[in-house]
Amino acid sequence: MPSLIDHGTKKLEQVKRRSQETLLNSSDPIKTLKIIDTIQRLGFGHHFEEEINVKLGKLGDWDFSEDLFSTALQFRLLRHNGWPTSSGKLICSIVLNTFFLFSPESNKEKVKGE
Repeated sequence: MPSLIDHGTKKLEQVKRRSQETLLNSSDPIKTLKIIDTIQRLGFGHHFEEEINVKLGKLGDWDFSEDLFSTALQFRLLRHNGWPTSSGKLICSIVLNTFFLFSPESNKEKVKGE
């Protein structure tokens, strides 16, 4: 029985090490946010609090305003992890993206492209 526990512990340590390497080596801001989100949703974010805070510190000022998903994810992760962030940036991004989706110019482009 102890060998099964030792094997399980070794596997867990391997998964933690690979997850840590993936997080720390990620250079794409959107991919980094997705990795942090996945780690926290799986319930082992507490093992990587320091690494997550380092990455969020670097991404805190990154401008994701062109992509609503990334803006919302950045906002949620910053808030969830105790970083100060303004909801004004998120609201502006939502308004601008919604305006673009329903603007007459974007509808003309959709019709031309069809």
